[in-house]
Amino acid sequence: MLIAVVIITEEGSPLYNYIGPGLTDLLFFIVMFIPFLAIAPFLIKVFGLILGLRSNGIFGGDKDSERILKEGLPGTATILRIGESSEGGIITINDQPYVNLVLSVDNGNNKPYEVSIDMLIPRTAVPQFQPGMKFPVRIDSKNPQKIVLDENGTITDEDNTIDVGEKWSDEDREHVKNQGIDGVARIRSVEDTGKSENFMAIVRIKYDIIPASESKIKPYKITRKKALSTESIQQLAANIGKNLKARIHPRDKQKVWIDIE
Repeated sequence: MLIAVVIITEEGSPLYNYIGPGLTDLLFFIVMFIPFLAIAPFLIKVFGLILGLRSNGIFGGDKDSERILKEGLPGTATILRIGESSEGGIITINDQPYVNLVLSVDNGNNKPYEVSIDMLIPRTAVPQFQPGMKFPVRIDSKNPQKIVLDENGTITDEDNTIDVGEKWSDEDREHVKNQGIDGVARIRSVEDTGKSENFMAIVRIKYDIIPASESKIKPYKITRKKALSTESIQQLAANIGKNLKARIHPRDKQKVWIDIE
């Protein structure tokens, strides 16, 4: 497309008759360049994301990631939350969602800590990248906020438990671990609510909790709504009616750890 701009003076004559062709070309360039300046930040951001795909987020692909894989500390990352990127809004690149992951990182020696990462996730992998998912990582010894997925690593904490209850804190988990009451949990039903959150279906789960006889706590029921991945829902459904090991919070019996087979 050919775009031409003719600037007219008050007398009706083209401006180049007054300032000459050289300055007219310069003015033409400025007029055409101004709209580009308005969208330049957006273009830089988009091209930056596209060019940085291989070094994006935890997947590595650059020299710094290779260093971390070689020298970093082994650990386990657990997805706590998945949502919009820190830039705000919903962004997709080549039909892949650009999201923010909040991870709990545990190196097996120190207290777990949180890491927040903006990254592209292949759309086909979205069902796997859900809260509760664990995967092995390497942790930068110089900056623990830098982690890289370790495809050859193993998960340091291989327990297969789910938390039943609301607003769990690190202190709650310590209470259950060290002072929890043993018992049995039985999943009565797993029902689809027809709603979703962060790409996951929200299900209604009903439990029977049976504390050990010496605890003097009578059996009771818990009903919870929770957003879960398809894999987690299938795993829970496969355990309906089974007696599963449970550990009950000593101060809040609505909070229970359950071992899933």
